[in-house]
Amino acid sequence: DLDVDVVNCGLPRSNSMDVFDVYVTKVQQLKPDVVVVIVGWNDISYQFTSPVEISDPKPIPLDAFGTVQLARLIWHKVQVRDSDERVLVAREHAPDHIRWQYLPVYGQVLRSIATMVRARGSTPVFVTLPYFLKEADKLTREEKLRMMPHLKSWPGMSYEGWWKAIVKVDEMIRTVAAQMDVPLVEADHAIESKYFTDICHLNDEGNAILAKLIAARVRPIIKGIAK
Repeated sequence: DLDVDVVNCGLPRSNSMDVFDVYVTKVQQLKPDVVVVIVGWNDISYQFTSPVEISDPKPIPLDAFGTVQLARLIWHKVQVRDSDERVLVAREHAPDHIRWQYLPVYGQVLRSIATMVRARGSTPVFVTLPYFLKEADKLTREEKLRMMPHLKSWPGMSYEGWWKAIVKVDEMIRTVAAQMDVPLVEADHAIESKYFTDICHLNDEGNAILAKLIAARVRPIIKGIAK
């Protein structure tokens, strides 16, 4: 019912700083009426946790540093080749190496994005990250298996660790949105686990559900601007 152009400026593997950079270098020149911001999973993956190197490194001399890196790579390959059943059991009591000191930094970047978007005459809209995670004893076996790619790539994170991290990130999104009066789309637990392909990515049906949630929040904003 609205005549609008939608530009998808999302990029794979982007964290909040990447989103800020993309807005400054590419998006603002489009002079959009509304800028929908959904970011945080890669902040968890690459800033809050300590992932093991998952690509084959170039040959390095076996000094102390090289020995440690080689040991990490070997351990990762062992984990990846391990049976799903053993990984499921092992992640029950993973140490959860979460660097919480990066959470306030993430919040500050969100504030900077909202400030910049408004300074350029656009309306920012934040989206809490959709997820199906919960306490480990409440996860079904099917849901744990759906998490397998991330369980194998981040052996230092348990089911509870992933759940706690995403809960904190969504809390930060809500906090910044409330403090800055940014319109918010509540997406966490709005999409069933069957619509996820892994811990965070949605299939086509899941993305359609998310799109409808966002459209419902954006529509009145667009109508207000049209008036």
